[in-house]
Amino acid sequence: MVEVLPSRRLILLDDRGDALRATWHPDEESVVLSEWKSDVCRATYRLHARDIARLAEFLVGTLGAIATEPAPEGDPARPYTLLDRLLAKLGLQRG
Repeated sequence: MVEVLPSRRLILLDDRGDALRATWHPDEESVVLSEWKSDVCRATYRLHARDIARLAEFLVGTLGAIATEPAPEGDPARPYTLLDRLLAKLGLQRG
């Protein structure tokens, strides 16, 4: 049997090399979130369509909270952007 892979998939890697995979399954109207270490799936969670918007609202709200935090002291010649705030939350900085 040949399994057709979903066309809607997002893979995010963290600094340890672990992956979070989000795969849309239109036939079930759900997104499956799966946690991967190398090529081993360690956990899955089926997110039904009714909850996708709730998760999206949470993530957008989190971005909004980051965007409204006061800018740290720094180089006044370089504006502190939303990208800078997100990178700072991740412990990264622009090169």
